[in-house]
Amino acid sequence: METSKVKSVVRNQAEAKLNQLEQELRSLLENRSKKKLFSGALTRAGISSDDLMSNVEQEADNSKSNSEESDVVLKNQQMVRVQQMATVEWIQQKRKDKDSADDM
Repeated sequence: METSKVKSVVRNQAEAKLNQLEQELRSLLENRSKKKLFSGALTRAGISSDDLMSNVEQEADNSKSNSEESDVVLKNQQMVRVQQMATVEWIQQKRKDKDSADDM
C-alpha cells in the first residue's frame, strides 16, 4: 500500500516536472522564432542590429541628458522660490519695522 502511494507521488512529481520543462521549451522556441522574424524584418529593411543598438544607445544618452537638464532646471526653480520667499519675508519685516516706528 505504502509503495503504491510513493510511486504515485513520484509519478505525479515527474509528470509535473515534465510539463514544466515542455512549457519552458515551447516558450524558448517561440522567443527564438520571434527573434528570427524580427531579425529578418530588420535585414529586409536594410537595418543592421549594430545600427539598431547604436540608435538605442543614442536615445538612452539623450534621455539621460534631458534628465540631467531637467534636474538643473528644477534646482534653479527651487533656488528662485527660496529667493522669492526670502524677499517676501524681508518686505514683511520692513513693513513691521515701519509700522512699529509709526506707532511710536
